Amino acid sequence: MSIKELEQALSIIDDNPEDSFFVGVRGDDLILEAESILELKFPPTYKRFLKTLGAGNIAGQEFYGVINNDIIDSTVPDGIWFTLSTREEYGLPDDMIVIGSIDDGTYIVLNAHKDNSELEADVLEWHPETEEEYLIADDFGTYLLEKITTSLELNN
Repeated sequence: MSIKELEQALSIIDDNPEDSFFVGVRGDDLILEAESILELKFPPTYKRFLKTLGAGNIAGQEFYGVINNDIIDSTVPDGIWFTLSTREEYGLPDDMIVIGSIDDGTYIVLNAHKDNSELEADVLEWHPETEEEYLIADDFGTYLLEKITTSLELNN
């Protein structure tokens, strides 16, 4: 159950304020605008993350999301701006949302559904040079829980 994992992850983040920084609650209008800009629907677990935390990091793990509606003069961890930039620069497929990156230039993406926000989205590693993709989690909630648990263990 992906929502269960997401709720666990949110609880862990809440319990570790000294190790985390997130932009905070994002409103429905801003999230709908972001979906409109990207021309797709966010999956339920990612949308809940956006509403609750927006974007940010914990224990060195950064999670891209929605910051504000200024997508022109923005930077990481603004996932909307970064997704649009990656589409333009590397040809990221239109059904993908960049939610993070790895130091080797690999992007972590959600393989979103253009028209159905009820479906969860696979989390993939996407390599810009080769356009290869590898499944790393079945949904955002599972991915978030796995990443923050591992990062907090490594930092303690």
